[in-house]
Amino acid sequence: MTTIKASDLTSNADLAAVIDFTIASEADSVIALHQSLRKDLLLGAFEALNAAHHVYCQGIGTSGSMAEYMAIRLVRRGRPASSSNMTGVRLADFLMPIGENDVLLVTSRAEDHREIDVALAHAKSRGARTIVVTDLVSGVLTRSANLVLLDLLVAGLSAIDRPRMEAASIQLNELRAAISGRRMDLDGAQRDLKSALAWQMTTPA
Repeated sequence: MTTIKASDLTSNADLAAVIDFTIASEADSVIALHQSLRKDLLLGAFEALNAAHHVYCQGIGTSGSMAEYMAIRLVRRGRPASSSNMTGVRLADFLMPIGENDVLLVTSRAEDHREIDVALAHAKSRGARTIVVTDLVSGVLTRSANLVLLDLLVAGLSAIDRPRMEAASIQLNELRAAISGRRMDLDGAQRDLKSALAWQMTTPA
């Protein structure tokens, strides 16, 4: 087994190049996200998510982790949600409850994924709204930009219905306190919204 030392971060040229390139390329993709957003589809996504009775988040492979992340973020802001990274016939159990007042959110639409195609077709046949995150931008959506876009959707919902988000934060902390046996005052959702509003006040139009 090769031992890696802290000094390798600067002395190993290949490792240093990988680090620099990865950070630079991902940073560029996040910066470019604002210009590549398809604003009409984004506004439609906000409207659909805000009206949804339940949001079903689906991803295949590594995007399955993003689906789980999105569902957790939604639930913590008072939005009923669940996630799946299942493939094969087990996916049917996840798709069965989808109804006309729900949303199917697909975190990444890769080519030749029968499960994604079936899920989208089923949701539409049930009258549910569908959102494919990678369709919300023009061009390629990298992993880091995808996460930023998911956070953007959740933060937008907090701004649309702030009382709902605040009530969910209170309930979440009460449940955490009951489980842990100590007071919990974690307010990430409210902090994110306050930071966004403060940034808007200091940013030139």
